[in-house]
Amino acid sequence: MRTASDNKDVDSWVKIDLDLHHVIFMMGRNLRATQIIEGLNDQWNRLRIGFSARTGRVSRSIFEHEAMVKAILAGDEENAERLTIDHLEKVREELTSLLVNLVLPFVKEGV
Repeated sequence: MRTASDNKDVDSWVKIDLDLHHVIFMMGRNLRATQIIEGLNDQWNRLRIGFSARTGRVSRSIFEHEAMVKAILAGDEENAERLTIDHLEKVREELTSLLVNLVLPFVKEGV
């Protein structure tokens, strides 16, 4: 992820990000949850590429992912859960900001 980020290669970064998430889901051994999350990821993949590149999400998420992986590998379930929730909240906040500031101003009628 760092190499892709350093090279400003968002497409590669997104693929690696998806791969990392897949590995984490598989470690959880919850096939149904994996299917649901991967289905959602497929639906927002194109937006994800633009979102990641435009908001600087790529470089910030590297640190978030690194902390989550370290907690998972250390067997620190509580910290891994907290870090995952923090990560998802940051993504939600940044995505909401992007939509409010860059999409909604151009919508002619209400959403």
